[in-house]
Amino acid sequence: MMYTSGSTGAPKGVMVEQAGMVNHMCAKIADLGLSMQDRVAQNAPPCFDIVVWQCLAALLLGGCVHIFKDEIALNPLELLRHIEEQKITIVQMVPSLLRAVVQQAEMLGEARPRLKNLRWVVPTGDALSPELCRQWLHLYPAIPMLNNCGSTECSDDNCHYAIYQPPPLDYPLSIMPIGRPIQNIRVYILDQQLMPVPIGVAGDLYIGGIGVGRGYLHDAERTTRFFLRDPFSQEPGARLYKTRDRARYLPDGLVEFLGRSDNLIKIRGVRIEPGEIEAVLERHPAIRETIVLAREIAASKKYLVAYIVPLKDQAPTREELRTWLRDKLPEYMIPTRFVLLEAMPLNANGKVDRGALPVPDQAHPELQSTFMKARTPLEETIAATWSQVLEIEQVGIHDNFLTLGGHSLLAMQIIARLQTTLHTAVPLKSFFEAPTVAQLAEIITHLQSQEVSELPAPGTYSREAYHVQLSSVPVVQDSGQRK
Repeated sequence: MMYTSGSTGAPKGVMVEQAGMVNHMCAKIADLGLSMQDRVAQNAPPCFDIVVWQCLAALLLGGCVHIFKDEIALNPLELLRHIEEQKITIVQMVPSLLRAVVQQAEMLGEARPRLKNLRWVVPTGDALSPELCRQWLHLYPAIPMLNNCGSTECSDDNCHYAIYQPPPLDYPLSIMPIGRPIQNIRVYILDQQLMPVPIGVAGDLYIGGIGVGRGYLHDAERTTRFFLRDPFSQEPGARLYKTRDRARYLPDGLVEFLGRSDNLIKIRGVRIEPGEIEAVLERHPAIRETIVLAREIAASKKYLVAYIVPLKDQAPTREELRTWLRDKLPEYMIPTRFVLLEAMPLNANGKVDRGALPVPDQAHPELQSTFMKARTPLEETIAATWSQVLEIEQVGIHDNFLTLGGHSLLAMQIIARLQTTLHTAVPLKSFFEAPTVAQLAEIITHLQSQEVSELPAPGTYSREAYHVQLSSVPVVQDSGQRK
């Protein structure tokens, strides 16, 4: 039983079978060439479906699994160092974390870890861009990538695609292919009548085979909608899973992922159904209506925005909304921006016109706090680092990291850069407890003073300790012989 994001305000339980999970592990063993010499990194959160193969695949062969703490798994600098120090051979990352690792390696230049034992990096959970492939393979040309795509409902990954060479600059696809189905899995790209579409034509992606799960726990209606009878199989009871992904076949038989066909959002590799966030927000006593959607700052940099129509004269503050959500949802589901509206924009049919919703940076600029510049060199260093990572021109010492669009992965990037610059490691928990530049400067100053106080004190010695008895000194004769 594994749980994924649900649209009703509570996670939905997915029932998958042991045969599907074992099949997936066998596919990873085969396509990665795993053996008893391998050391696989277990760096995924325990609630993520990929934790199953990360924990068990290597053990089936007598290999080793190395469990990384979150402070290491989410810190690009520490992750690089520990992959090197622990002689990791296989590591899996969502593209957003991989991008941060690449940026960290580029910052280190020739001093970056060489990762001489690493055999594969496995991007997962989100679309992989050609540019990120080029960057990784430029830094580590001997370490290929195994791109993959899958659903929890189908026992994790369903397709694999090995990438050994960087895609050319004129690569025609905006997203790297997800490859071909793994063993005992069937992939179908179908139209609305469940008929196969021609090569090159976009359609809906369906999965068949041993990996398809039983359905959703205590939710027969949802199970009926997404787990369909398989019209292409002769096996009694065989079913197809409707992924809600759009895809097409390329001329060489590879599958290209084209995006989602519904409102489901993927941010930093995590599936988020906006309806779940909306359901929680609309239970707030001061909110009349809300819509949550994803915005994109740049390629592959998405963030959540909540558009809110409050009750008259009851507009809640952003901090009140964050507190309300944080008590009921995980951190990755907390919107980065909250935009207050008098009413939702409507189209000619009376439906909400999502395209007319304002871009957050242009809406309600008065919500930004009064800017106060850095007062000390330490605050200047922290503010400059935030500005680079968050891609914001100016950061004041009292601006809140979460309000500016920060999340745990960006926090770990900042921590890694500050560790390189200041030679002080800030715990992630401390970072979120001090979410402004001024507060973080105090934390770092305190940590640095602790480091100094922990140095061993000079020993105290009496003058008599250095007295030497003349009788103990060897007498040297003219011949140079000791007596």
